[in-house]
Amino acid sequence: MSAVPTDNDLFAMYLAGDAEAFRTLFRHHARGLVNFAYRMLGDGALAEEVPQEAFPRLVRSPPDLTRGTKFSTYLYSVGRNLCIDEIRKRRVRRHTSLQEGREGAEGGGRPLEDRLAGDGPAPEDEAV
Repeated sequence: MSAVPTDNDLFAMYLAGDAEAFRTLFRHHARGLVNFAYRMLGDGALAEEVPQEAFPRLVRSPPDLTRGTKFSTYLYSVGRNLCIDEIRKRRVRRHTSLQEGREGAEGGGRPLEDRLAGDGPAPEDEAV
C-alpha cells in the first residue's frame, strides 16, 4: 500500500516535471483559495481570479519547501497578498465620474463636470 503524497511532495513532483501533480494541487486548493479570497474581497468574480494568478506565481518563483514550510501556507500567503493588492487598487480607483449627477446634492442633480466648470468663457472660445 503506497502512502498518499503530501502537497509538498506533489509540488516537488511538479518541479521534477510531473504536470499531473500540479493539476492535482490546483484541484485540491483552488476552491478553498476562492472562498478565502471572497471573504477578503466580497466579490465573486475577483475571488475566482485569485487561484488563476496565485498558482502561476508559484511556478515563476517556486518556494523552498525543504525548510518545513507547508505548500498550502505559502499558497494562501500569495493569495492573501493578491487580495491586499486588489483592495489597495480599489482604494486608489474610487472616484466620481464627471458625468455622473448626484440627486439631492448641492448641485441639484447636475453632472459634476457642469458644477466644476468656471463661469467664464470656455477655453475653446477664448482661444478663438
